[in-house]
Amino acid sequence: MKVTIGVIKSLVLGVGLGVSAFEDFRTKKLSSLPIFLTGLAGIILTAVGGEYKNWNLLFRLIPGALVFLAAWSTKESIGYGDAWIILELGCFLPVEEILSVCMAAITIAGFTALLLIVAGHKKGKTQIPFVPFLFGAYILQMYVVGL
Repeated sequence: MKVTIGVIKSLVLGVGLGVSAFEDFRTKKLSSLPIFLTGLAGIILTAVGGEYKNWNLLFRLIPGALVFLAAWSTKESIGYGDAWIILELGCFLPVEEILSVCMAAITIAGFTALLLIVAGHKKGKTQIPFVPFLFGAYILQMYVVGL
């Protein structure tokens, strides 16, 4: 198998999301250092891959910016950490893949929340960490569906 920038980007993003997902699941908080380092790696790999010449790179930041706006307007019902992670996705993925991963994560999180409520383990207002669902959706879409 030939190792390309795309393969390296997929692996780096997978590891970065995995670290953040584990931390979010365990503590329900996210440290900025892993997010920063993963995002920085994404920017460097994108530049090395020659994608910096493409003006579509600015559009990759829009989903994360919108989640920041949602976090601010809901007084952090959606956490700023989730917004940072989605902004991090923009350092690696085109907008359509970001949206696809986010929609899959929202769907998986919704079904999980419904199951937890029906089983009596959680109440309707209980917050659940979102980054593990983003990680699962990314793995599902990148390595199973093949985006």
